[in-house]
Amino acid sequence: MKPPRISAAFLAGSMALLGLTTTPAAQAATPAPTSMTMVSWNICGEAGGGRGDAGFCPSRATLQENEAKVLEIVRLMGDQRADAIVLQEVCGAPPGVPATVDGTAQVEGYHQKRLKELLGPQGWSFGFAPVRRWDDSANSLAYGSPCRGVLQGGRLGNLIAIKGTISARASQDALPVVTPAPDHRTLPVQCVSVTGRSTAVCNTHIIPGSEDSRIGPQIANVKSFVDGFTAQHGLGWAALGGDFNREAENSLMAQVTGAFENCVDGATLHGWNGTGHVWREFDHIFVTRPATGRAISSCDIDEARMDTTENTPGIPTNGFFDHAPVVARLGDQPVPARVPGDLRNSDGKPDLVAVDSTGKLYVHPGDGQGGISARREIGTGGWLGASVSHRGDWTGDGWEHLVARVGTQLRVYPGGMDGRLKSPVGLGTVTAAETGLATPAQTPTLLTGLVRRLVPVDYRGVLPLWRSPFSSATAFSSVSSSSGSSIIPAAWW
Repeated sequence: MKPPRISAAFLAGSMALLGLTTTPAAQAATPAPTSMTMVSWNICGEAGGGRGDAGFCPSRATLQENEAKVLEIVRLMGDQRADAIVLQEVCGAPPGVPATVDGTAQVEGYHQKRLKELLGPQGWSFGFAPVRRWDDSANSLAYGSPCRGVLQGGRLGNLIAIKGTISARASQDALPVVTPAPDHRTLPVQCVSVTGRSTAVCNTHIIPGSEDSRIGPQIANVKSFVDGFTAQHGLGWAALGGDFNREAENSLMAQVTGAFENCVDGATLHGWNGTGHVWREFDHIFVTRPATGRAISSCDIDEARMDTTENTPGIPTNGFFDHAPVVARLGDQPVPARVPGDLRNSDGKPDLVAVDSTGKLYVHPGDGQGGISARREIGTGGWLGASVSHRGDWTGDGWEHLVARVGTQLRVYPGGMDGRLKSPVGLGTVTAAETGLATPAQTPTLLTGLVRRLVPVDYRGVLPLWRSPFSSATAFSSVSSSSGSSIIPAAWW
């Protein structure tokens, strides 16, 4: 989870050292938005190419895979204790679809139908907004494009599922009118309000790429619609989730980021370009920015559920979709407690890190019961012979990091919300005569601001403890037997 508050001392030290960004702490907003946990997830549509094709995405070729998809959505909502989820690329159906459209018998789309069956009895309500594919015919304007493959009979769209009774709902195509129209695409923005809550929940999907002249106006239309719905229904806040197909820092997003908070920070989309992995931060949850304080208490990227494998025939997938679900906790909610060793994501289970014979670094997610599940690559190469020896939050940013000796270099690899390692920070060098990580003479002022303790093995094979100054401007100080502190025996290391 990304902590909402960072100490001034830490900002002056380790954040500058590591090149990370943050925002100043602020006082709590009054009033705060309704306490609510919201999830956004692009679930990859209802059809596409096979393994190895550009259009491949897991969990959609068979009814069994689509059932597993639905069950995983329900499991995610339970794991995150979610109050609302906004989904893109869903097979559902809007109200009023006739029995037959274009000669095909119509049914309630599989994803929407099963979610209603599983969550409806627990007091959840649903809102569907139809989507029309860029290459579809004009006949799909009213109801959305037809679902394909094994889900034929439903309609393509976006879906909001929320606890409680929906008191108001609205949607509209957010694409601007262009003559002549370059394609048949419609991409809606939709919002709902729930009895007893002061926050509108909204959902959208923005055109991908950078060449389409409609992107900027579409984003402006989304913001205008959300603002209008919130004002019309007397709500104090809006939470807008979706697949925005670009990073929050993109200049086209300024009209949203200027008025809304967003704390998603990391890769939410994985791709394979034929030779390497491609990571993008495309999925976001934006919440109305208060005059003071924060509207969001913490965010997460549930990377565990995203497929991160090579899109190559014969290689099994390790996730449900190419997107990861993103989570935002609104209002005055405590930041969920971190578990030491939980590197991969915030599931509260310690993980195991190991290097294989090719020099790649892998994390083996812990199952919470003493076992591990299938490994996931987090380092593409160069780790052969490295000593990955320390874990924990070394910078005070709330995330698990790694300390490793790679060759003669001692480095900190900062972790993050998406479970992936950022660029390393060099801490010092290790000579061939030394058996461990570092000695006092090799501990430069680069260590300023690192908040944990470094326990290097010295030439005697013992472990003197090195304390971090946290807020001071000096390097680590060593604690040896001469200072009256214990030396950890080598046998314990």
